[in-house]
Amino acid sequence: MSIPLTKYSQHLLVAHALKKNNVASLLITILEPQEFSIPELQVIWKHLQSYHATYKKLPSYTDFIEYVPETSVMLVAELFATTDLEEIPSIVEKAIQFKKAQHLKKVVDDVSFIILSDPDKAESLIRKGIASLPLMNYELKSMTEMLPEAVLDYGEKVSGFPLGLKAFSSGLENGVKSKELFFVAAPAGMGKSTILASIAGTVALFTPILYITLELSVEDITRKISARIAGKRLSSLNENMTAKKYIDVNMRVNQAFPVFVEYYSSGILSVGQIGGMLDYLKNVKNIQVGAVFIDYADLLRAPKDYNSRADWEKVSKIWQDMVDMARNYNVAVFTASQLSKEMGNIYSTEEVQQKDVSGSKEKINKCDIGLAFKPVSTREGNVQKGIWSWLKTRRGQLPESFFGAIDYDKLQPIYIKPYARQEDVPVMGENNPVPTQKKPTEKVKSMKSITFESGE
Repeated sequence: MSIPLTKYSQHLLVAHALKKNNVASLLITILEPQEFSIPELQVIWKHLQSYHATYKKLPSYTDFIEYVPETSVMLVAELFATTDLEEIPSIVEKAIQFKKAQHLKKVVDDVSFIILSDPDKAESLIRKGIASLPLMNYELKSMTEMLPEAVLDYGEKVSGFPLGLKAFSSGLENGVKSKELFFVAAPAGMGKSTILASIAGTVALFTPILYITLELSVEDITRKISARIAGKRLSSLNENMTAKKYIDVNMRVNQAFPVFVEYYSSGILSVGQIGGMLDYLKNVKNIQVGAVFIDYADLLRAPKDYNSRADWEKVSKIWQDMVDMARNYNVAVFTASQLSKEMGNIYSTEEVQQKDVSGSKEKINKCDIGLAFKPVSTREGNVQKGIWSWLKTRRGQLPESFFGAIDYDKLQPIYIKPYARQEDVPVMGENNPVPTQKKPTEKVKSMKSITFESGE
């Protein structure tokens, strides 16, 4: 009986077990070679298990090339070159469920012969069978350390939180790290909260998070984060949800670290007060928050002694305070900023930097990573198309802008194709035609409300 995985998934599983991925490699002592439906993978898995049993460790690429038969060398090289990691956690989960089901079926078959003649022995067999369910041999290493490696590309030192959004991978190496400030800019009503909630739903699987909303309600944000964690469309989380789906969503949400969602009116909350919340959670609740989401920073309040200062000075102070909070509290800070709809060449990153981000370059100067979304045409159903432009990355040249979309129901941005210009196509919010794209040749009140949490 083969693992119920596609050929592609089986290749991914073997590839990342070979490359010592902490999640995939845990299946080495559980899966048998014959459980792969692809003969070539059976051979490689057999030799991987043999090497592991002999040397009590996983082989390097060079060692394994010499260890396997010559007929398998080319495939091993291809597997080591595989970089797609996003699907690994779900693949491993399916493999484990398969092994558990296989084991329990054997227990049931054994018990069925004696359950009427010897119930006590049958009960004993059932208890032993459940106690001996196949389990992965976890290292003494926390899941918060292991899980990022199952999402980020192999070969990089993992030290940040993944966004879980493939569309942004070109400009974000190694996730968003602790002590860093990440922000996304978009016009009003064009997806800032959707993107932040989507990222929060991914980061919540790695660390406790604090989500401050200064615009949408706690209920709205909670539904978005819950949908992302559960892997469901937002529209599916409604009052007519079946009991089975509710239980499934609830179980997935409870697998996340504690998530604290708080609403405050615009202009009431300062960065310093958010720091106080982090102190409260750490010292009173004994919860070390690893990521703070602020939806969105433009609605925070500058210190009182900045009331008479220019707007750009207030902006600079708020953003410097967020930078300091990230450093002092060892947290990653994710926020959003208002992007204007005023006339401008949205295809020029320099233009966006200088004119469109609330009329100030201070945010880009302060942040570690930033990008902007400018809509093109009107929203169609759940999809808003537009241009994504990187404003700042850690180092090197900024990635090229690309034409993409925000899917409000799936809660994620989508990469459509590289940006290319086409004349006479109007851009939303602008009166005159400007260049757009052509078809490419390819492609508070208080800390009262803990909306949902687990592991406390």
